[in-house]
Amino acid sequence: MQSFQFYVGRALDRAIAEWSKRIEEPKGVVTSGPILDDYIRGPEGSRARLAKYENRSKTPAYRHQWCGAFVSFCWGLSLDPDIRKYIMRSCSRIRGNYTPATPARLRGWGPSRAVPASDIQPGDIMLVGKGKGSHITLVFAVDGDVIHSIEGNSTGTGPDGSRYEGVVRHDRARSEAKYVIRLRLEDLTGACS
Repeated sequence: MQSFQFYVGRALDRAIAEWSKRIEEPKGVVTSGPILDDYIRGPEGSRARLAKYENRSKTPAYRHQWCGAFVSFCWGLSLDPDIRKYIMRSCSRIRGNYTPATPARLRGWGPSRAVPASDIQPGDIMLVGKGKGSHITLVFAVDGDVIHSIEGNSTGTGPDGSRYEGVVRHDRARSEAKYVIRLRLEDLTGACS
């Protein structure tokens, strides 16, 4: 059995690898494509299987806010598939607002993993943005009060230093964290066997 830190390292390595590919959303163009489909619909992403996301010709990937799907993709098959499918799809669900379709075992999941912003660590999932948080990020490093994240569906810095929208890096003040969760070993498929 691997340690939790092994899985954190693997998720962060995957995030950095995706960022290094310079995955960019073209300005003014309806975004879709195989990479975003992998984040949203793929077996290692959020596994969106709702009818409105299944018909790719009628509902392209751009209609799905894919920041949570990107974080799910970074954790990949290590992360429980139901967590990827039902929880990581929205800030609201991470904070504990579930739908009737959410499996009973996952109700209360997000709040039970909440940690204070003062304790943010690499691998944590951090909500930032308006209100209680409107964007899902993956923390890859902490430097005092500066939180470094890699995230999808955002505007930030690419591997060449340019700014664009897509899979990017952000450096944020700790005070920008609206809600933070830390996965547990039990959330990882096969980690407890």
